[in-house]
Amino acid sequence: MTIPRSTLILDSYNQGKLDLWRAASVELANGPENLAPLIQAGLHAVLAWLRAEATSPTTLLELFGRPHGPLGPQLRLVGSLVLEPQQSLRASASWLCWRVVKAAYHRRWLEPDANGRFMTSTGFTGILPGSGLVCLECFSRGFVGDLPIKTDEVYTFSFTCPESELTWDIRRARELLARRPRQPRKLDPRRLTEWLCERVSVTPEHLEHIPVDKYREPGIAVIITTATSPDAPPHDFAILIDGSHRAALALRAGRDFSAYLLTEEEQRSICTYRVEGQVAEIPLISGPGITDADVGLA
Repeated sequence: MTIPRSTLILDSYNQGKLDLWRAASVELANGPENLAPLIQAGLHAVLAWLRAEATSPTTLLELFGRPHGPLGPQLRLVGSLVLEPQQSLRASASWLCWRVVKAAYHRRWLEPDANGRFMTSTGFTGILPGSGLVCLECFSRGFVGDLPIKTDEVYTFSFTCPESELTWDIRRARELLARRPRQPRKLDPRRLTEWLCERVSVTPEHLEHIPVDKYREPGIAVIITTATSPDAPPHDFAILIDGSHRAALALRAGRDFSAYLLTEEEQRSICTYRVEGQVAEIPLISGPGITDADVGLA
């Protein structure tokens, strides 16, 4: 396993900035306002601004704290789109403007820089006794040299209202696919890019550790039914539970990426639902969900 030497080491001040951006991005993605057109317009406007001005990780970090820098104008730009005429950035709704701007900074952090390299960060490595510096992404998958490490590979998706999470067992998902083979489906590149930027944390350094024979291995996807608020109508929501880093690698190389889709019965059989830390029954919604025919088995 090769550890890149070009990793950007962040001090506590800049790591705090990155943590703020990441938290805002997750909160916005999981909040009811995420799908609002003007929210998305504000986020993409700030992102376009940052693509022009922040061509390196250090520049992006410096911009966020620069005195008399772009942060104020960016907040006013978002406010002009998402706030009512009688509101101001000093009003209680200003938190939404901050969240949109910080989410845009986080998305820019996850994009390639001017030279086509992904922005880099610290925190992707750890010290393992007897092995030294290891990639935490590799470690979580049981790939650390020749060490016989067993690990339970899972994917967890969290919600804020109520505080809850769905966790899928990836090993069991692969077993289901081996017993019931099907054809993978090509994913839309635009939607895949949005997923990688808004919903998950991709570790750019780990992309270089993916074995060559895994480059074109399809991912695994499920579709759940959810709603953006208690009063909103339910809608289908696709989740890539395996393959985010392979998908990022494919997009970087300009290749298509595909994923196997699990049926409703299959994904429920390998999923654990927790509400405020306690295991609970997965809520049921009328309808068959994703059927054998939907995944190409019928």
